[in-house]
Amino acid sequence: MVLTVGRKAEELAKWSAIFIGFSIPLSTALDGLFLALMVLFWLIGNNFRVKYAMIRKNPVAIAALVLCGIYLMGLLYGHVDKGALSDAKTFLLIPLMITLFQEERIRHYAWWGFLAAMLLTLALSCLIFFQFLPSYLGMKAGSIRPGTVQITSIAQNMFMAFTAFLLAAKARFAETRFLRAVFGVLSLLAAINVLFMVPSKTGQFVLVLLIGYYLFDWMRWKGVIVAALAIVLIAGLLYRMPTNAVHVRLAELVREYSQWRPDRPASIESAAGLRMEFYYNSLKIIRENPLLGVGTGGFRSAYQRQIGNSRMLMTDNPHNQYLLTGVELGLVGLAGLLMLFAVQWRMAARLPQGQERMLAYALLLAITTGCLFNSFLADHSEGLFYVWTTAILFAGISSARGAGAES
Repeated sequence: MVLTVGRKAEELAKWSAIFIGFSIPLSTALDGLFLALMVLFWLIGNNFRVKYAMIRKNPVAIAALVLCGIYLMGLLYGHVDKGALSDAKTFLLIPLMITLFQEERIRHYAWWGFLAAMLLTLALSCLIFFQFLPSYLGMKAGSIRPGTVQITSIAQNMFMAFTAFLLAAKARFAETRFLRAVFGVLSLLAAINVLFMVPSKTGQFVLVLLIGYYLFDWMRWKGVIVAALAIVLIAGLLYRMPTNAVHVRLAELVREYSQWRPDRPASIESAAGLRMEFYYNSLKIIRENPLLGVGTGGFRSAYQRQIGNSRMLMTDNPHNQYLLTGVELGLVGLAGLLMLFAVQWRMAARLPQGQERMLAYALLLAITTGCLFNSFLADHSEGLFYVWTTAILFAGISSARGAGAES
């Protein structure tokens, strides 16, 4: 009886993990529900000895646990607020999910669930952009942007850029010409959505980077030449858009950057100036607390002390994951984060399928680049996306090792 309950709970935990992929692009409330169900069923499923063996055999899971430990250590000396445990919890989910994605069928269902949600997002985004649907459909107040569906435009564009790559990879490895054509067309539509419909520079930059990697993986150094030509073409198309928005924005960025001064508050209307202000003050905090930082969850209070009574804008994150980690956990935490990325990069070469290897490298390129411009791992949707895709892609390592040991 106990074994039957445990098996059913394990299966329900796996299906909860699958549904998380579907809910990430669509609803934070839904993925919160599926997360809670997944953890609950995972605990009821018991069988912790087997789960421990899966985690112990997986270098990515171990690296995530090390970083989780650093975040927990930061609670001992930091300013603990209600969200202080969220980052530690984020990295703890990686080994937990890795135990659930051991079976290839579960990983297969999970990818298709995510892809279904992104194709739905793509369809709705196009309908909203061309005004067949109202722009406020499903949006939170104050966050409406053309073509954005449910989550923020930054998160949606990031996910759509990865989806364009995922569809292109499926086209490359498709078994029939028909499937190759379908996946290819959908990939092109997703890329167009990122470049021209949803305004987010991070997603656009990531897409261009992933196009370059795709062409390099496909044609090696010939692909680099093709990628360079493609980048020039895309840049030209963006520059010559009807409103010349890219040209205007670039000119604004140059002007805002040239006007920024570290000794006076940046204008609230200057996006580049505010970013430079956040970076500058964050680096000063790191210089004062270089080894261990100010503690987990301590960025807000440390930044408030740093700006004092000046008229500088208060922020709860510096819009840069590396600076956020450096402020809260110092060089130790930053080394832990970079170690996790390095382990993933090294283990990507050991993944069993060509498509999985491509996606693993693409994920790392997207996340490590996105973290330069946003505190991605501290944001709910982007952080959960990173955790979920990491678990799917690298669960195969421990399952492959387990199969090797049995044979």
